Amino acid sequence: MDMQLLFNIALGILSTLAGWFFKIIYDRMRDMEEDVSDVEDKHDADHRLVTDRINNLALSLPEKYVNKEDFGNLVKVMHHRFDRLEEKIDDMKNGKG
Repeated sequence: MDMQLLFNIALGILSTLAGWFFKIIYDRMRDMEEDVSDVEDKHDADHRLVTDRINNLALSLPEKYVNKEDFGNLVKVMHHRFDRLEEKIDDMKNGKG
């Protein structure tokens, strides 16, 4: 056998093995890209869900809770009324009423 023929056979076998190896790597990369794409899609869906829930919570807060300014006004009104009641009770004790 000629050396050139042996070299060509060896090069053919190496080329075939290298091609097969690169195909396996390429297929695994495509599988990983698909997995990453699926994870990104799930992440986007989860992000939309969380954003919607936060928006719904923000919209429902005024219905469930009193804001600080309104509560402060209510406290002032109640203190004023109790002060008036105390004055009336004091007047009744002192015999003015």
